[in-house]
Formats: sequence, C-alpha cells, structure tokens
Amino acid sequence: MRSSVIVDQEAMEWSAMTEGPSPGIVAKVFSVDEETGALAGIAKLPAGSYEPRHGHPCSCDILILEGKMINTETGQKMSKGMYWHIPEGELHGPLRVSEDEDCIIFIVIDGHLNPMIEP
Repeated sequence: MRSSVIVDQEAMEWSAMTEGPSPGIVAKVFSVDEETGALAGIAKLPAGSYEPRHGHPCSCDILILEGKMINTETGQKMSKGMYWHIPEGELHGPLRVSEDEDCIIFIVIDGHLNPMIEP
C-alpha cells in the first residue's frame, strides 16, 4: 500500500525511468508501493520521441499537463488537460510527442509497468 505523502515536485530532481517503452523518459515519483509497483508521479517525454505500440500488465491513468502526443495510426491527438485511462493489458500507441515541446504527464499506475506486452 502507498503511504500518505506530501511532496514539493518543484524541489525534486528528474530521474531516468527504468521501466517503459522508450528511452529518454524521465520522472518524478511521488509515491510508490514497493510490493505491488503501484505509483503516482509525473513523467517527461522528450519532444519528438516515439513509443511503439505496446501494453502493460497494469492499468494506467494519465493527465497531460504540458505538450501534445498523437497516435500515429489513428490520428488521435492528446494535449494539455486531456485525461486518458488505459486498462490492464490493452495495447496502445504508437505515439509521437510533438516536435516543438516535451510532453509532461501526471500518471498513476496500479502495478509494475514491466514486463511490456508487445503486439
């Protein structure tokens, strides 16, 4: 179980994500359950970065705080203020972050992101 916590994300350093579908993503993890892998935090996806179609063995809730992403197969655009729920095991992507700015997301997951589920 994640414990109660209050953090000042402005005082936190970005650190490289060890789980995820593409390199270059950094995160600030606010709280984590070491046993289940559930966590809450923010992640920064670099401008122009690409995530191939993939899935996770957990569900994810995402709120876009800054920037834009597009699903390159469907044309679905996601931008600041939009919310996205991805159910456990559902394949999503491929995703491209806009070339002009990083995309920062608030993310809550209910378990470990890995092992990745690939199409």
